[in-house]
Amino acid sequence: MSGSEKTVVQTIIKRKIRNPVDSADYAMQLAAFSTVEQQVLLNQKMDVLQNNLHQNTLASLSNWMGKTVKLPGSFTYSGGEVTALITPPTGSEKTDFIVQDATGAEIFRHRLGAQDQEFAWAGTTSKGAVAPVGHYNFALEGFAKDQSLGISKLASLQTIEEISQPADDILVTLGNGQTLPWKNLTGLR
Repeated sequence: MSGSEKTVVQTIIKRKIRNPVDSADYAMQLAAFSTVEQQVLLNQKMDVLQNNLHQNTLASLSNWMGKTVKLPGSFTYSGGEVTALITPPTGSEKTDFIVQDATGAEIFRHRLGAQDQEFAWAGTTSKGAVAPVGHYNFALEGFAKDQSLGISKLASLQTIEEISQPADDILVTLGNGQTLPWKNLTGLR
C-alpha cells in the first residue's frame, strides 16, 4: 500500500471511530437497501410475466387464423363479396339492406325479409356498377305497415388473414386488407 493509500484508510478508520454508525441507523439502511433490491427483483419478474402474457395471448390468437369475425361499423372494401349479418328490428315486416359509402351516401339498397340472416353484397351499386375500393357501412331499415322503423348499422363478416404484435397491442389483418386492434372485433366463428 502506498503512503497516500495508507493515509486515506487511516482517515476513514478515524472517522468511523469518532462517528460510529448507530445500530438503529445501520438497521434502517440495511432495510432500505433490502427493500430496493426486492423492488428491482419484482420489476424484473413483472417484465418477464408481462412478456409471457403477450406471447400467450398471441399464441392463443393464432388459432383465429382463417376464422370469420364480426366487425361492427365501417369496413374497407377492396373487391369481391362482403357478407353482412342481418338482425331486423323487432316488429319488422320487411327490411331493406343498405350500403353507404364513407360520406354516408347510399350506394346500394336491396329488399329482404324480416328474419335473421346473412346477406352477401357483391360489391355493386344499385345501378349495377362495381363499387370503388374504399370505406363502407352496412345498414338496415326495418318497415312495419309500410312505415320506417329507422335505420340501424350492421356488422360485416370478415376473415382473419394475419395476426401481429408490433408494440403493446395485437393487430388483426382481415381478408380485405384492413388492419385493426383485435379488441375491435365483436364475434368469432
